[in-house]
Amino acid sequence: MKRVRRNRHTRRGATTVEVAVMAPVMLLMMLGFMEVANAFMLKHTVTLAADQGGRAASLPGATLADVNAAVDEAMGAAGLEGYATRSNLDLTDPENPELWVEVSISLDRGLFTGNLLGGGNIEISTRRTSRREDANRPA
Repeated sequence: MKRVRRNRHTRRGATTVEVAVMAPVMLLMMLGFMEVANAFMLKHTVTLAADQGGRAASLPGATLADVNAAVDEAMGAAGLEGYATRSNLDLTDPENPELWVEVSISLDRGLFTGNLLGGGNIEISTRRTSRREDANRPA
């Protein structure tokens, strides 16, 4: 009987040590998973904003202000700031109706850790290409 008690007492703090070692590792893994999920959400939001801007740009009589308003609405719904919007809307004509809208944002704008993990060097960008609808062009 004494032998069983002695073994039980020698392992008394083993669980505490195991938790102390594994808790930081598990916490870092959880933070990493959240950062990756947030990066995917950011990419999806940028794609959605480019789609909305492209739809607005393809309408007859659309202006860059319309494109920017559509992109601002999509990015603002996600609470994102510091993004850039580019478009060739002013360069399109009836002979060249193809247009594009590009939305880009720095990765650190959408992460919890900011540029702590080097996110400031990575740019997330999406370009949507479409054709301008023209009421005068035959279908």
